Amino acid sequence: MIQDLRALPGAAQSLILIAAGVLAFVVSWDEGLFTMLNTGTGSGSVGAKVVSAITTPIALVILVVGAGLAVNRVHGSGAILVSAVAAAFGWALANGAKLLIDRPRPYLSLSEAILRQDPARGTSFPSSHTAIVTAVVVALFPLLPRPWRVVGILVILVVAWSRMYFGVHHPLDLLGGVGMGMAAAGLAWLIVGAIAGAW
Repeated sequence: MIQDLRALPGAAQSLILIAAGVLAFVVSWDEGLFTMLNTGTGSGSVGAKVVSAITTPIALVILVVGAGLAVNRVHGSGAILVSAVAAAFGWALANGAKLLIDRPRPYLSLSEAILRQDPARGTSFPSSHTAIVTAVVVALFPLLPRPWRVVGILVILVVAWSRMYFGVHHPLDLLGGVGMGMAAAGLAWLIVGAIAGAW
């Protein structure tokens, strides 16, 4: 089971990923891009609603388990473990940061923001949706064939775009979520790699 995860990066690569995640977390830019991507209606609304529906908390749990099971066929059940650990860290890091950084949602702070869903709970920075999806995709990246890596990156981009389109996150929130997700994946590699080495 755990031995099948030897394809995961080692400690040095894990630490580089964590550092890159922290760097992405603290980079700052913002409102103009939000206004550009949030305004207008058009055909994107149907697609965004689908994306929003499939990134609810329950759907994210299904995503984690489903991704782990899909990779499990090639790399053993350890893939479920690494995706679950990454998702848990992604959720914890993002929600921990929300407690420290009290940033209002864009529909509360920007008069031109368009809210296309029910008001979201909690603060804006970072995006926990983006953090969890990024954590799972990046954690499984070394175990995925190249075409599925591209699909994973597209999933991250689409989820991030939908959060702005619906008016519940600024671009910086999404970048922070990506950073948290990358750091969470690096932590998952370290922990699961240590467990695999011990077994």
